[in-house]
Amino acid sequence: EAEGSRKEAQSVAEKGKMKLELANRLTSALGSEKVRWGEGIERLRIERTLLVGDCLLSSAFISYIGPFTKSYREKLMDETLCPLLSAPPVGAPIPMTEDIETIGIMCSDAEIAEYQTQGLPSDRVSAENS
Repeated sequence: EAEGSRKEAQSVAEKGKMKLELANRLTSALGSEKVRWGEGIERLRIERTLLVGDCLLSSAFISYIGPFTKSYREKLMDETLCPLLSAPPVGAPIPMTEDIETIGIMCSDAEIAEYQTQGLPSDRVSAENS
């Protein structure tokens, strides 16, 4: 009977040791996740401050710039729209992503790839027009 109690106690101790080891591994893994999540939160905070400007620029692109050639689109973006938002003649500047790619606001890389598998040419202007 004493031998059975001893084996049972050893078994319980081993299980406890294994649980403690697993808990330590989980704690260290979660520690690195905390850093990653913190970085993600900071990135999202920055993106949130730029979202209005990015959306304004993208909607202006869709509404007014679509019919033009690639070179004229770039000129309008670089010389007219971006300066107008970042240094308006009246009011405060509207923050936006530096060197914004409007295509990234309008659709994802996966959507562009899907369009291309359906026959869309792989040039940038075609992707912007889609």
